[in-house]
Amino acid sequence: MTVFEMVKVMTKAREVVADDTASSALRAEAVGLLARQPQSLLADKRRLSDLLTPRVASEIKLAAVQTLARVGDDGLPDILLKGWPGYLPQERSRVLDTLLQRKEWTRLCLKAIEAGAVSRGDLDAARRQLLLKHTDPSIRESAARILNSGARKARREQIE
Repeated sequence: MTVFEMVKVMTKAREVVADDTASSALRAEAVGLLARQPQSLLADKRRLSDLLTPRVASEIKLAAVQTLARVGDDGLPDILLKGWPGYLPQERSRVLDTLLQRKEWTRLCLKAIEAGAVSRGDLDAARRQLLLKHTDPSIRESAARILNSGARKARREQIE
C-alpha cells in the first residue's frame, strides 16, 4: 500500500467513525484503524475519547478503549475514568482490564477506587486477587490498604 492509499484509508476511517448513520460494527472496525499516524495522533486520541459517552454504542466504546490502550500514553487512566459513571458493566470490565495492564495505570486505578470514583464492588474476585498479589510491592500494599478498608473490613471484623 502506498502512502497516498494509506492516507485515503485513514481519512475514510475517520469519516466512518464520525458517521452516526453507519453501523456500530463498521464504526468499531474503523475505530481500530485510528491513532496510527504520528501527525494525527492527538486528533485521533481526542476522537476516541469523545466516543466514551453513554450515547455511543457499547461496541464502539469497547473498540475505542482498545485503541487508546494500544496507543498507551500516561493520560489514559484519566480519559477512561472520566466516563466511568456512564459505562455499562461490560465496558467497566474492559476499562478495568486495560487499567490493570501497566503499573502506572494500576496505581491510578487504585487511587480512583480510594477516592470513590470507582466502587470497590466493581472489582470482581479475580481482579481483587490480581491486585492483592501483584508483583509490585507498592501496588500490593496499596491494594491491601484500599480494598480491605471500609464496610468490608468492619463486616469481616464482626464475623471474626
